[in-house]
Order: sequence, then structure tokens, then C-alpha cells
Amino acid sequence: MSFSYIKNLHGYLLSFMKKTRPLEDVDSHQRDIAADFDKKWEARDFTEWVHAEHTAQPNGETSSIWCGACKGSYLRSLCYL
Repeated sequence: MSFSYIKNLHGYLLSFMKKTRPLEDVDSHQRDIAADFDKKWEARDFTEWVHAEHTAQPNGETSSIWCGACKGSYLRSLCYL
């Protein structure tokens, strides 16, 4: 999944919200959500996310990363689900 796809999807959904909720201040709501995210990000307060530990094995490889969403284990890259 590319960054441009995510950016275009965000723009589409934001436009949709503005069209379907004309009396709401969608931009203000987006700013509030971004501020809440930034506050949680700085505090590392994402209890929904499982933090993977990267430990080196005797052969120099790092341990696998578990993706709870797709129930898969990955050695070198993260799941893009």
C-alpha cells in the first residue's frame, strides 16, 4: 500500500464527511483527533498495539514480528494489512 493511496483515501473520506455533515465543523474535529493522537504518541499510550521485541539470535537474525491482525509471523518486514 503506498503513501499516496492513503493520502488520497484520507482526502476522499474528509470530503465525504464535509458533504454529508454540512453543519458540523469537520476540520475542528480533525484537529482534535490529531491533537489526541499526538498526545498519546508522545506518552506511548497505545494499549491496543503490541510492541514487538527485536532480539538477536545466535545466527545474527532478529526474532520474528507477530501481526495480530492477520495472525502471521514475519521475519524482516511488517504486515501491511
